[in-house]
Amino acid sequence: MSDFPPLPAEWVLDTSRDPPVYTRPLVGSELVMHRQWKAFDGCGEVCLGVTFTTTVRIEVLERRARDALDKLRFLCPIIACTIEDGVSSRWVYTTSANRKAWLDLAFAVEDRGASLNAPQFMNSINIKQLPYTDEHGTTSIFRVYLLTTSKRRDDDKLDCGLYFHSSHCILDGGAALNTLTLMCEWMSGKGMEVSVAPSEEWNNLPVDPITATGGPLEEWEVSGVDLVQDVVEQVSRTSTCHSLSPPSRPLNPSDLPFYYAITLSESESAAIVAKTKKLGVSLTALFQAAHCLAQFIMNPISAASTDVDFSV
Repeated sequence: MSDFPPLPAEWVLDTSRDPPVYTRPLVGSELVMHRQWKAFDGCGEVCLGVTFTTTVRIEVLERRARDALDKLRFLCPIIACTIEDGVSSRWVYTTSANRKAWLDLAFAVEDRGASLNAPQFMNSINIKQLPYTDEHGTTSIFRVYLLTTSKRRDDDKLDCGLYFHSSHCILDGGAALNTLTLMCEWMSGKGMEVSVAPSEEWNNLPVDPITATGGPLEEWEVSGVDLVQDVVEQVSRTSTCHSLSPPSRPLNPSDLPFYYAITLSESESAAIVAKTKKLGVSLTALFQAAHCLAQFIMNPISAASTDVDFSV
């Protein structure tokens, strides 16, 4: 545990560089995610987004999406940070003086032709690895993809998509959904305006995860060791988890990863959400229960079994 910075760290201005930059060490979960990414060749990169239909002309949509990303940098400047590795991995943020070069790198438009085919797009992103770099040395670990199509539907609308590709250090589930909401609002001409003076957006750089979750715990030196031991026991258990045996097949690393989706109607989704709220359970718990039931059906448990482990 001595490899992990034990205390919160603030952003500091490093004036020894030209131009000056703001830095702080990666701490806690963000450091774990980054080290996992480095150790496992890009493991932990995230691609997520939404699809939508629009009657807006493509050139207008492109301009709005780029402007929305420009605003987002002021509200969430962490997306324009880079990470420097050394004795301690550090976030590095250069103020908005280089915003155009960063925008050119962090925003991409992809014409998907007659069909959006979002799963195929996600497959193509999943075999890419951060960071993005241009010929001038500008680097980004965050990119927004605007997906467009060339064929209008019967209702005269176009299928489009808005997707993020970034490191899990930046892109977490809740924050990503909030960010997608903001960008979609701005692209539709609605929502909040960002009124941050250039070069002052650094004030919106996030505090470290330890500070964000209440600061260091007084009993960490004792309870933290116990927690780590519990984790070690979980990952080194000898009991076999009840699961499905994968079919035997030759390994082929050249195969693309695949994306599988089942789409529910708006009424079905609303009914499921309403029922889970009434029962006081989360959608996550519902999906986990469905997963267990599916395994029961596909791999029945004998009547003699008294203890079943579904942990992963």
